[in-house]
Amino acid sequence: MAEETQLLTATASARSYKPEVEVDGKWYDNGYRYCTEAEALDSAQNLYGRWLLTTGCRATPSDDAPLDEWVDGGNRKLDAPEGTPVYHAATSVQL
Repeated sequence: MAEETQLLTATASARSYKPEVEVDGKWYDNGYRYCTEAEALDSAQNLYGRWLLTTGCRATPSDDAPLDEWVDGGNRKLDAPEGTPVYHAATSVQL
């Protein structure tokens, strides 16, 4: 299956957007919900770049309330106290 990145057309009822990656022909999300489609796609592309078995990534509309924001290449909860650092996932594993 060809590697792909998708931006899906949002519906008028979408409250948020979720990042998804494709593994073995199935799409999976990680529970993050963003206010914008661009944030969700950036997050999905970040995850895609760190996982070894992914064959695609996309941002999809969600009926869930937005909970997260994508800031400087990392995730932060919308309700985090002022000054809370951005979470950056590890880009490599040390064994």
